[in-house]
Amino acid sequence: MTSNKDYFSDLNLNPAGLLQEEIDIINDWYANYTKFDRNVHLFDTEEIEINEEYIQFLKEEYENLSFYDDILLFSADEDSNCAGIMTKGTMRGWIFFISEDFSVKPVFRTLKAFYEKVKSEEITDVSAFNVQSPDFQNKHRTANELSTDNKVFDELLQKIHHTENKHDRYLFVETLITIVPPDKFSELTEFLFSEDYWHIRQILETFAFYNHQTDNELLYKLGKKKPEFRKQLKKMGIQPQRKFLWWEKW
Repeated sequence: MTSNKDYFSDLNLNPAGLLQEEIDIINDWYANYTKFDRNVHLFDTEEIEINEEYIQFLKEEYENLSFYDDILLFSADEDSNCAGIMTKGTMRGWIFFISEDFSVKPVFRTLKAFYEKVKSEEITDVSAFNVQSPDFQNKHRTANELSTDNKVFDELLQKIHHTENKHDRYLFVETLITIVPPDKFSELTEFLFSEDYWHIRQILETFAFYNHQTDNELLYKLGKKKPEFRKQLKKMGIQPQRKFLWWEKW
């Protein structure tokens, strides 16, 4: 997969951290599809400038946020949700979804997998990633994938416990929940009583997706303390102490 067109040169982007195969994929995308051919498209010059300014704004607004430092943003949909590729570390090569509302999560393990979905138009909206990450929220991960995910999980947990920036910590937790391997489910329970609604909801959805049998007493305590999760908990088999018609006692 090679092309005579050079996306990085034409748009003055630095491809540092990308493999030659990944550069070739983006150049193939650049040569064959304009932003009018696919809703999920490569950035044009204006979008690059806008997103560079946006990332700079985030860093200033959120106390020198560092999470985005090693992510190269390169693609968007018509609603300005973006996709980027991690350029360093154990997650290098992973494709991340970045929404306008500060939501970030890994979605694909490779650029090739992402590009194939775009070409076939199985993906027409980047925000669809916010529902499920196909390569990570997956009951059939390979041994190599689970090994990598275990390593990433441990690294993220260390960062969560040691970073001073609460906004970086929020994004680390978001990624942690998304990639959690089955043998690490119990380690998510420390975040069940956090103050973040979305993280708690995502953890419960993860437990339900994998049919994970966690401590029912712990989940009952969550329902007692946080009424907003009772409907979700009841779907998981957690019931109130007493119930009569519409009245419930937790």
